[in-house]
Amino acid sequence: MMGVSKKLLTPSIVEAVVKKVNDKRITNSKDLRKLRAILPDPVARANFLGEGGDLDTAMLRLAPQEKKPKGGLGDFKILAPTRDRYLKLIPEFSRTPESYAEAQKGLGSIFADLVKKVSQYVESWTTENLLDNPPKCTASNESSLVQQAIIDGRRILLTADAGPEALNEAADVATYFGVFGTPNVVQIPHHGSRRNVTPTLLNRWLGLPIPEGLSRGLAFCSVGKNKAEYPRKKVSNAFTRRGYEVIPTRGFSRGSNWGMPIKPDWVSVSGEPFSYEYEE
Repeated sequence: MMGVSKKLLTPSIVEAVVKKVNDKRITNSKDLRKLRAILPDPVARANFLGEGGDLDTAMLRLAPQEKKPKGGLGDFKILAPTRDRYLKLIPEFSRTPESYAEAQKGLGSIFADLVKKVSQYVESWTTENLLDNPPKCTASNESSLVQQAIIDGRRILLTADAGPEALNEAADVATYFGVFGTPNVVQIPHHGSRRNVTPTLLNRWLGLPIPEGLSRGLAFCSVGKNKAEYPRKKVSNAFTRRGYEVIPTRGFSRGSNWGMPIKPDWVSVSGEPFSYEYEE
């Protein structure tokens, strides 16, 4: 019987199935698909093979199947974007290549870049300047893959360039599949941009701010070596006050050696300090 383990097809089961066919309880390919699901389950199988048993009643006795996110690479599972949201984002993708757009920048845009305002900020451990309603991220950023893995009991969350919409969806999907939890290692999205995370979102994924000096995990941030302004200070502070040491890459490879010996050519690095006063 196609799709059923030979170990299950004992003479008594084959005889019982043949009788069900003769009794018109199995009549089409849809019934066969149900039978393939029923036979491996001992409770559903016993119900179906019993006197008067039928497919629909047996299907109700199947043990719940573990729900798992589909897709991903190795231990990593994709949490976002969902197919429906991705399809809705496609019409919003920019059709202008970045290189062309850069070449066509007019004098007005150049002048605007020169006069961008720089604001002075003051923060404490208990006050936060990160906005809960930042300017909207681009559709391409919101279509970024958000992936999670649990390796040796440690939860790793990769965010790429995802914005609040994608990260909230990822939390919803992880919750639905029963795999939501506070990460031990997290990627700060989009080089630490102010548009990609909010206090409410970080509270959801990382937890509420904790007392200074306590730790929940590590937050890595992909940053170019000549981009001293990233990660943005209000973003770095937001991760830090929630117990995550912020480690920018700045053109170098960074890693965590959980349960592994330190390689001879590796050196320790310190996280970003908390910024009480800054300009952005």
